Amino acid sequence: MHSPDRLSLLAWNILHGGGAKRAASIALRLLEIAPDVLVLSEFRTTMGGQLRALLAEHGWEHQVCTDPTTGRNGMLIASREPIRAASAAPAAFPGRFIHVTHPSSGVDIIGVHAPDGFDRSSRQAAYWHHLLDVAKPAATGPCVILGDFNTGRHRQDEAGESFQCTALLGQLCTYGYCDAWRQLHPQDQDFTWFSHQGGGFRIDAAYCSPPLLDALVSARHIHATRTEQESDHSALWVDFSRFSTLKSHVQEPDLCTDAENQGLFVVEKPRLPS
Repeated sequence: MHSPDRLSLLAWNILHGGGAKRAASIALRLLEIAPDVLVLSEFRTTMGGQLRALLAEHGWEHQVCTDPTTGRNGMLIASREPIRAASAAPAAFPGRFIHVTHPSSGVDIIGVHAPDGFDRSSRQAAYWHHLLDVAKPAATGPCVILGDFNTGRHRQDEAGESFQCTALLGQLCTYGYCDAWRQLHPQDQDFTWFSHQGGGFRIDAAYCSPPLLDALVSARHIHATRTEQESDHSALWVDFSRFSTLKSHVQEPDLCTDAENQGLFVVEKPRLPS
C-alpha cells in the first residue's frame, strides 16, 4: 500500500498481456497490492489500453510504455508521481527495456525483460551488454533495475546450472549493484517461475545501486499471482525509505520530450472509454 515515507515498486511478468480470461484478475491484483510504481512485462496493446486507463483512474496517472505491435509483448511503467523517459531501448529489443527517472525521489528505474537463454544464442548476451552500458553510469546515483532477468545464480536461483549469461550478471554486480531479495534473505531459496518439467527458477529480481541499497526496506515475492494462475510468474515487491539516501537526489519533475525517438510513448492520465 502507498506510504508517503516509502517508495514501493512492483515488478510482474503478466504473461502475454493477460488476455480476456486473466485481464480482470490481473487488474484487481494490481489494485490490491497498490505500490507507487508498477513495472509490467509482457504487456500487450490488445487489452492494454483498458488496463492503462483503469490504472490511471486509480492513481497511476503517469505512464511510459513501449509500443508493441498487435500480439507482441511490451513493457509498461505506471507511477503515482511524474516519471520521465530516459535512455533509449535497444533497437533489437524494443519491447523489453524501459528506463525512466522518478524525479520526486531521484531514483532511476530500469525495467527489464531479458530474452531467455534456452536456445543458447547470442541474443540474450546482446541484451545484457546493452543493459550493462546503461547500468554502469547509473550506478553512481540511486538506481533500481528490476523485472524478468531470465537468468540468476547457479545452484542458488535454480537447482542446477542451466542459466546463461551468469558472467554478465556477475559483471553487473561488479558495478556495485546488489540483489535486493538476496540481500534480505541471504540463506533462503525461493522460485518465481517453474518450467513445464517442474523445475523452479528465481528469474524475477531487483538490483539496487550502492546509493540506493541503504534505503532498502523490504523485498518479497508475491506467489499468489502465480499459484492463482493470474500469470506464470510470481510478482516481486520492493520498497525503499524516501528519507535516507534518496533525499539529496530529488529532481525537478519534467516529461521526456523525445520519447517517440526512443520507441516509447508517454501516457498522461488515460481514460476509460465512456
